[in-house]
Amino acid sequence: MTHATLYDTRLAPAASVEGFLSRIRKALADRVLLSRTRAELSDLSDRELHDLGLFRHDIERIARQSVYGI
Repeated sequence: MTHATLYDTRLAPAASVEGFLSRIRKALADRVLLSRTRAELSDLSDRELHDLGLFRHDIERIARQSVYGI
């Protein structure tokens, strides 16, 4: 069985540019959020981090996990 997808190619470039710009905006927003999260966690004292069950070396991992889910 053959499957074909038909679409208007005149709209494809605009849609791909829009998608590209959307991904760039998302990436920039994620970078800002990552930076802000790092800064906020770094501003905590070692005691405050310990109360949260964290250590200073956990900050990068926690920040990336909160923003990117990894």
